Amino acid sequence: MPADAAAIAGILRAAFAAYDGRLQPRPGALSETADSIAAKLADHRAILAEAAGAAVGSVVYRPDGDGLYLGRLGVLPAWRGQGVGAALVDAVAAAGRLEGARRVTLNVRIALADNVDFFRRLGFREAGQGAHPGFDRPTYWVMLRELG
Repeated sequence: MPADAAAIAGILRAAFAAYDGRLQPRPGALSETADSIAAKLADHRAILAEAAGAAVGSVVYRPDGDGLYLGRLGVLPAWRGQGVGAALVDAVAAAGRLEGARRVTLNVRIALADNVDFFRRLGFREAGQGAHPGFDRPTYWVMLRELG
């Protein structure tokens, strides 16, 4: 999968570009490079979504206790609304079930209500909140999806 690192980094930067200057702190996905993704893949896993022979979405995740943590999900803007993101999240859940994971968790910015709603539709619920370093108020939801 390290060969896919450049494609994953490109997808993430394109997917998060609309948030540049809109969110504080700046989304970490905008700083991803082929090298940073390749380094993550030492202890993370990734799934690439392809259509028409090209990569159109990706997700990076890792084991987390008795579950999985979904850390980077991105879909190219031209492919949004076509089920790519949902399919990637469901693929992570399916991988988790095969491995005996009990849950999938993720963090999503509170300010991005559409993203929060997207994850709710996929069976996630708010399980807590957190703040990025330097912030004195919550900036993200911790969301959880039980795997049954």
